[in-house]
Amino acid sequence: MSKNSDYKIIIQDDIISLHSIEDIFSPYCSKSNFSFLNQNQQQQRFNEVHEYNIAVMGISQAGQTSLCKRLSKNTFSKTKHTTKQDKYVAYLESVNVKLNLYDLVGMRNQNIIEENQTVISGSQYAFIVFSVVDPNWHQQVINWISFVKCVNKQCAIILIGNKTDLDTNTVDYFDPVSKWEINTFIKCSAKTGENLQQINNIQWLEEYDFEEIHGKC
Repeated sequence: MSKNSDYKIIIQDDIISLHSIEDIFSPYCSKSNFSFLNQNQQQQRFNEVHEYNIAVMGISQAGQTSLCKRLSKNTFSKTKHTTKQDKYVAYLESVNVKLNLYDLVGMRNQNIIEENQTVISGSQYAFIVFSVVDPNWHQQVINWISFVKCVNKQCAIILIGNKTDLDTNTVDYFDPVSKWEINTFIKCSAKTGENLQQINNIQWLEEYDFEEIHGKC
């Protein structure tokens, strides 16, 4: 928990305040990162809302929805609604950062594929989630990587190995996909919250094109 007591705690609908996820994102979003700016520049920077679309996808039963709920609501649930895409929102009040997490559906038919393409096209980041206890995750993850790169070459891919609470191995999970030049790989547990602080290594884009994604969630 941050030592800055002036931060407010707000929980409303799908928006959760800084208190439950600040430790995940604060190394990049903290005020100290803007210390090189003068006072007027800092105030202007914090008055700007930095909003990012994140397409969240992955292998069946990997826990991508649980990850979305953990990041946005700080809760855990195994319930998965698979008939449509769902949207989760996390808002970092102290730095005016809004994260739109789009929980994509698997490639069941052409309509879903097109909907996924629409979301990925409008996203700055893609979280590809797999289970670290699934021995057959490699090819399925590579398929998702290929799909994202084909749809949006500018979309930064974050590979997330979930369910570390069930894993006793020390396998180098990153090696099989290293040729795809993915710079960020995270092992965590959406169930326990273990290692979610590793997400603080993400460097949110300073310059990017943002447009709200309509009509899909």
